[in-house]
Amino acid sequence: MQLIVRKKYLDELIELYGTPDIKVITGIRRSGKSVLLQEFITYLKSLNEQINIVMINLQELEFDYLLEYHALHKYIMGQYKEEMTNVLLIDEVQMCPQFELAINSIYAKGIYDIYITGSNAFLLSSDLATLFTGRTMEIKVYPFSFKEYLTYYKITDRYDDAFDKYVKTGGMPGAYVYKTEDRQYDYVRDIYSTILIRDLVEKYKIRNKLEFTNISEFMMDNIGNLLSPNNICETLKNDQSEITRKTVSKYIGYLENAFLFYEAKRYDLKGKKYLTNNSKYYLCDSSFRYAVNGTRNMDYGRVYENIVYLELRRRDYEVYVGKLYKKEIDFSSAEKVFSEFIGGAFYADTVELMKLLGGEENTPSKQLDPSTLCEDLINGGAFGLDDKEITYASTFIFSKTGGSRFGLLRSVFPSYDLMSAMHPELYDKPWKLPSLYCKRIVRYVGHKRDPELERDAVKKAKERIKLITDYDLKKK
Repeated sequence: MQLIVRKKYLDELIELYGTPDIKVITGIRRSGKSVLLQEFITYLKSLNEQINIVMINLQELEFDYLLEYHALHKYIMGQYKEEMTNVLLIDEVQMCPQFELAINSIYAKGIYDIYITGSNAFLLSSDLATLFTGRTMEIKVYPFSFKEYLTYYKITDRYDDAFDKYVKTGGMPGAYVYKTEDRQYDYVRDIYSTILIRDLVEKYKIRNKLEFTNISEFMMDNIGNLLSPNNICETLKNDQSEITRKTVSKYIGYLENAFLFYEAKRYDLKGKKYLTNNSKYYLCDSSFRYAVNGTRNMDYGRVYENIVYLELRRRDYEVYVGKLYKKEIDFSSAEKVFSEFIGGAFYADTVELMKLLGGEENTPSKQLDPSTLCEDLINGGAFGLDDKEITYASTFIFSKTGGSRFGLLRSVFPSYDLMSAMHPELYDKPWKLPSLYCKRIVRYVGHKRDPELERDAVKKAKERIKLITDYDLKKK
């Protein structure tokens, strides 16, 4: 099997090398965690340092006698070498019952730099704090991205054809050694069965395997749809199932614990809060859907959405389903989108925003809704105007920079949604909108020119136009 260096994850390990944390590599079965450890060992050996590397793979027969935590602890202590940097790496650590007792004891001594991997449901993000007494750092490993797929197959052109194949084949690297699609799907189905039966059914002592499997396959068939335990329960009851909402909720949690599914919660962009009803669930890899549910209904739209979601997670975006008024936004990752646009955070400070968007520095600080800012950015509006200050209007600036094509009229008369975000009283008193428009016009007309501030504002406006152009944010 050909191996490629997964630079993103390797760089994360290198960055954490030498820190006192317990480094925990998590991810679905067969996603490449063990190979990543080997890549890291290769890196350690390349350093010009005295490093004692203790590598234990509990899947290998020669370490069979370490499947008891006292024996594991004794072996690790016996491998320690003074006057050297000692690095401990344990693969598939969950195979040793009560492994956390051995790891905690070693960690307390402060003599090893510790790295461990474990299969899905046995090393949960939510359990790390309770398993280990020391601080942990999680490195989340995903199946191959499309870029890694291209690297593996050394593809440098005809990307459209390659992407079509990637959609069907997926990113499980172990499947790539098989020549036919059927064999690849056999491999993926085997992983799926192992996760459901050996990992989840046995770990959580699930009695009704059929119902559990039906829920998993139903979720696969509905990736990208809004789901809740209630509507899943109702659907299954139509098929004569007596499953309860509570049981469905538990089963969904188990599937997430195994990294088979990821939840994208709904977030009210206006109310700035997560919504408890309905979420979207995405598969860890599209190949599972086709391998388990078949290829009769390819449903490319949802699968593409699944691929985009996973790519956003690989890039460390916090992804949710945005809700703005009555509209649904498939993916909202505002905190990073806006950090690219304007150097701000999720709730950006208006002072910093107005500096870039052409406003005065004394604009009062307030927290802004990213969706409102995005509309303002697209429309060319001057966000932040209120009764107490006159901001450098973007209409005035854009007239000097050719920016009128980005929405000169909309800058003077923002949409009702945008005006409501600036003036919340409009939600209860929409009849005030005309008077607020009039106040904006009065401010623009009565604005006194400041040549120095104007030059700076024009410079900022050009930066703004460049951002709009570079990111293709113009409304069609």
